[in-house]
Amino acid sequence: MCDKSILNDIKKYSSMGKLSVFVGAGVSALSGFPSWSSLIKNMANEIDYTYKIDSEGNAIFSSEELLKIPQVYYIMKGETDYENKIKENFSDTYSTNEVYDLILSLQPNHILTTNYDNLIEKTAAKFGRNFSVLNSNDVVSKAETTNYIVKVHGDFTSKFVLKEQDYLNYEQDFILIDNIVKNIFATNLVIFIGYGLNDYNIKLILNWVRQAQSSSFIMPIFIHTGDKIDCIEVKYQEERGLRILDCNQYTGSQEYKEQYTSILKFILYSDKYDTNSKKEEKLEYLYNKVSGISNLNYIRRRDFNSIFKNEYELNDKCEIINKTTQYLPSVSELGVDEKKEIKIDYFEDFFENIEEYQKINTRQCILIDDFIRKSGAKLKKKDCIFNVLNIEIDSLVFKSDFIEIKKYCLKEYINLKDNYKKAYFLAQLGDY
Repeated sequence: MCDKSILNDIKKYSSMGKLSVFVGAGVSALSGFPSWSSLIKNMANEIDYTYKIDSEGNAIFSSEELLKIPQVYYIMKGETDYENKIKENFSDTYSTNEVYDLILSLQPNHILTTNYDNLIEKTAAKFGRNFSVLNSNDVVSKAETTNYIVKVHGDFTSKFVLKEQDYLNYEQDFILIDNIVKNIFATNLVIFIGYGLNDYNIKLILNWVRQAQSSSFIMPIFIHTGDKIDCIEVKYQEERGLRILDCNQYTGSQEYKEQYTSILKFILYSDKYDTNSKKEEKLEYLYNKVSGISNLNYIRRRDFNSIFKNEYELNDKCEIINKTTQYLPSVSELGVDEKKEIKIDYFEDFFENIEEYQKINTRQCILIDDFIRKSGAKLKKKDCIFNVLNIEIDSLVFKSDFIEIKKYCLKEYINLKDNYKKAYFLAQLGDY
């Protein structure tokens, strides 16, 4: 499958609020965390387990050995030494990295991970994203938000999965987490990042997800780093259930950080490089969003927020907030990295260039303009920092101005539209 088709799918599911990311150890390794294989090698050396070594002196472990060695270590050393060994390799003193920033900039619905660390939580806090962290069956019922960070293998605040017996008991010990993961794969487009194509976890996940979903399988996307893969391998992976985005198509560097950042930036800003997906697509987007309720006389706050769930939101200050903030790394004159916010500017560009949009499709422009009028929206001065427009709602109900609402309802009206408005106000007052 070509990259353009994959990128279009990412854009489609993102606009629906159904894009999720599955993060592997490769991303945390950029912050200094040890790899899974290095931990296994360390364990093997302590228990004098013999393993194969390649020509460059690197340890080679089969999928079976990656589970067997921790199990043998547990048997020989005991539970306390086993847990201490793992925890000392995964302390919480590591800092987040740029790749995590870019992942959060994708505005994922959910983030899944087999990592034990808390770098995702730290990055989410930095971006002001409020996720419920699900790391065990016990916390699932206590989730306070509908957006999750799912610790698929648990973490060090609860039970965690590493040795052979943990995998055998997984569906019993993590039954609720297991169901949530399957539900996310059934309803979201999932992007894998930080894994190898032959990662044991990927094989397990793809196997039970495909069995559970059968024909409704939403084929995940896998971001591949390392050497460039050929067409045969790409075809093989598609048959296996993975669509491949090869980082080698976007950078000549073999550095993992550069490969990850290059592909993520391209995903984030691909629209900016595609001259065919500018105003026509923006207009079509707005039209499709608002046309379903174009017959209503008034647009309520709840209507607006339901339609633009992950793009715009009416806040309690009567402003339309652009929720599509993205992360863009840059360097200042002092050489210090700065964070700049880029907005998907559907409404902003529409109002700023209304004449150009009218030339594209006058009928659609009229309907969108009518939607804004019914919602009572008005534009404020352009914000020169982010180059976007703030929009303010002038609505008695939205402002909870019940004194003025009651005054309006005391009057008698002849006009049908005014009577509809009065009926709406009475309903808000609970006077049916």
